[in-house]
Amino acid sequence: MDRTDQTDLTLVEWKYTESSYGACRGFSEEGDKCSKLQIQEPISKTQCYLTQGRNKRRYWEHTELSGIDIQAFAKVPGCPFRGPAYQLWRQYLLAAYCRETGNYNKVEVASISFSGNKSLHQVPDYLASLGSDMLSAWKSFLIGVPKLRHVNVEDIVDRIKTTNLPVDAEWVDFLKLRYGL
Repeated sequence: MDRTDQTDLTLVEWKYTESSYGACRGFSEEGDKCSKLQIQEPISKTQCYLTQGRNKRRYWEHTELSGIDIQAFAKVPGCPFRGPAYQLWRQYLLAAYCRETGNYNKVEVASISFSGNKSLHQVPDYLASLGSDMLSAWKSFLIGVPKLRHVNVEDIVDRIKTTNLPVDAEWVDFLKLRYGL
């Protein structure tokens, strides 16, 4: 039930020129360990780099509450979040927390990038069973939460050009100069 005293919240993963959605630091430090994790086994999650030492992240404890179906990764070897799904995972964990506070009508996550940034959406081989690109792969394992929305920067700029919305003129000028929009 929507309450009029609450607002909607969209968490944005904005990618200007990055070639991926990021990677877990643990994978760069302990890649072999991450590649061997079997997240369907509860003990495996406690061996994750993120749960060890000074990191002590509690991501795994909240993953299923965020709408991520762990069972969807049955055919994925190793940790599915070691590569480009890492930053989106964090966004969905934050979205789940925001939903649980009860302060918002709706909480969703959006990805924004340039349409020409094809490398951003490439799915690594270990996630290929989930989809042909990162956006479809990500959407394939969500349950009961809003699907990831994607918007192209060009569409935002076109919308700004055709409406009288208040905008930061310096930002629009930057996009024109830097990216030819």
